[in-house]
Amino acid sequence: MSDVAVSAPHECLAIGQDKLHFICSQMNNVYSLFEDYKDTEALNLLKQIEEECC
Repeated sequence: MSDVAVSAPHECLAIGQDKLHFICSQMNNVYSLFEDYKDTEALNLLKQIEEECC
């Protein structure tokens, strides 16, 4: 994992965003990744996470 990926949540906290907000703001990017790989199981789990948490 890159240093940027590890530090990003801490940077969000520093500007007043919580970790859940950070994760939810990245959902479209993650959807796109799973769609590119045609991973329907991951897409279904991601949808469930979004409905329950975001």
